Amino acid sequence: MDDEDTGCSTGCATEMLPVADVAAPGAVGLATSHSLQWKPNVDDSILPVVGRKFRTLEEGIEFYMNYARISGFDVRQGTLKRDRDGVIFMRYLLCSRQGIRGGGRINRLPDRDVGRGKNRERRRRISNRVNCKAKIYLRKKRSGDFIVTVFVEEHSHKLCSEPSKMFMRINRQLNVSQQAFLANCVKTNIGASTGLRFCKEVAGSYGNVGATDVEFHNFKRDLQTYVEVGDGEMIIEKFKAKHEVCSDFYFDYQLDEDDRLARLFWADPSGRRAFSCYGDTISFDATYGTNRYSMVFVPFTGVNNHKRCITFGAGLLTKEDVDSYSWLLERFKCAMGKTPLCVVTDQDPALRVAIEEVLPGSRHRFCMWHIMTKVPEKIGNELAKDEKFRNKLNAIVWNERITSAEFEVQ
Repeated sequence: MDDEDTGCSTGCATEMLPVADVAAPGAVGLATSHSLQWKPNVDDSILPVVGRKFRTLEEGIEFYMNYARISGFDVRQGTLKRDRDGVIFMRYLLCSRQGIRGGGRINRLPDRDVGRGKNRERRRRISNRVNCKAKIYLRKKRSGDFIVTVFVEEHSHKLCSEPSKMFMRINRQLNVSQQAFLANCVKTNIGASTGLRFCKEVAGSYGNVGATDVEFHNFKRDLQTYVEVGDGEMIIEKFKAKHEVCSDFYFDYQLDEDDRLARLFWADPSGRRAFSCYGDTISFDATYGTNRYSMVFVPFTGVNNHKRCITFGAGLLTKEDVDSYSWLLERFKCAMGKTPLCVVTDQDPALRVAIEEVLPGSRHRFCMWHIMTKVPEKIGNELAKDEKFRNKLNAIVWNERITSAEFEVQ
């Protein structure tokens, strides 16, 4: 867009008739020969009139953003031009409702999902563009300052009312405390919508939060994208920092051929102290799977003198093979300093071999819960639903005083 076009736009916008009968709150309605227009009713000191100078482009953009925030409309950045050195010397700032629905583009053919041979429907987006002409044109002068050369003040739509201004995109943002709170929510697997409700309870209402559900979800997305790039390095650095603070914090890890985290084990001081007191019997459960990284979470669990479960340590594995289990058990034995008397696991063949190799002095027993959950598969659904049969079976299986011979007979 050249200077002649912008001059014409400015000249056309200044030709307006008296105030119309319909006007939005906080704005003056103007009727032209073409359509109804709205002009923000603001103080002259914040108007970016033609000729106003700014020392930097950022200062000019912030000035127009503040004007839009008070007036009641959102802003999006338009055309920009750079010189040979790549420095911006021209920038357009437009009303967010500039343009028309669809943008005048030709409708594309439906995207074809490669590999499936199915047409994928494009998501329909609601457009609020009404070809609004409000804009500002900042141009750099030889002195280095930026000057307003074009300023169209009139809008072709109603401006946002005073109670609704807080929900405009230009006013919606998360402060530092909200970002830190949402980051902690992400760590504990609390969703963005739930985090917004927590902030609403603290602030008193959604209007006092200063952001909507969109900002909370966008921040969570950006945070996960940032962490995804170096998540393996981050957890290793965090464990190293814990070990420097407390030398009793034990951890070890192993990378695969692509330098990705393949095996990880850690045990904190409280878990190691608990094992020294209640480590005669441990439960080694490898049935938990992480949905994000397709890794197996393996906690080492025991029971204290209050008959409550306690965690001695934990590990993450990418493969459930003998080598991975053997590596994990070796690190567990190294961290605890001794081997347990009894190990309770599920019926994993690889796990059975690993325990025989690494913990030959420990008695290996299968978990009763895993065994009993497979009863319907062994005897059929009809017999499994028989309450009398289940009661008799449980009385035999859970009898601690019965001998092996009596168990087989019953």
